[in-house]
Amino acid sequence: MSKKYEIIPTNTIRVKTSTLYRIRALRSFAEVKAGDLGGYIAKEDNLSHEGNCWITSGCYVADNAQVIDNARIKGQARVTDNAIISDDAYLEGDCHVAENARVYGKAHICDSSVVYGNAEIFDEAIIEDNARIAGSTLIYNKATVGGSAYIWEFCHVADEAVVGGQAQCHGKSYIGGKAKVRGQAEVFGDATIKGDTILSGGVSVGGYITLTTGSFMGGTLNQKAPPIYKKTETRPSKPANNKIEQEIHKDLEDLWNRREYKGGQS
Repeated sequence: MSKKYEIIPTNTIRVKTSTLYRIRALRSFAEVKAGDLGGYIAKEDNLSHEGNCWITSGCYVADNAQVIDNARIKGQARVTDNAIISDDAYLEGDCHVAENARVYGKAHICDSSVVYGNAEIFDEAIIEDNARIAGSTLIYNKATVGGSAYIWEFCHVADEAVVGGQAQCHGKSYIGGKAKVRGQAEVFGDATIKGDTILSGGVSVGGYITLTTGSFMGGTLNQKAPPIYKKTETRPSKPANNKIEQEIHKDLEDLWNRREYKGGQS
């Protein structure tokens, strides 16, 4: 496939210690017309010649970052380090995607939000306002993170969940369903927030707790240990005349005998 843009060597900007070069379209595609001036890149590896991906004036892609497929970078958006923007992802405003972050699917990053670390934003997720997404966070489905929310570590935000305000979500927490986390709420540990649950004010939810409904505005909800399920006290029943079931029964018998030998402790 022929090149869709060229680098203009005399039209440059300096970003930290790097020189970036403006691009100019060589042919028309999507909303771009031949001769249109685009944004700035450090090298052709930053912007693919395939697909309809484009960087508009005011944006830049630096370092080893890549914009590929049909991704669009508009406004004053920046993509740096090893970040990859792909598929039909859309960046606009003054947002910044950096480090090893990935944005793909039909994800939308806008305003002054920042996505970095090893975070992945995909499907139809939206990151807006001044939100910060870091660590190995996954934001997907139709989830929205906005306000001044900060999501990091291994947190997942999915489905139609909304995180905003000055909320903080971290650890291995999961926020899904149509849950809303806002205000100065904090979700941490292995907490699961889903259904139509609303967390607001200064409520802190963590540990292994699971919330599926209700509105919580303050205090701390923290289940410090995972649920304990009582073991059966029933001796394994005699199996049917089936070789596989008999083998399973023998294993259960052995386990039961060992348990009795230890005084009923597992």
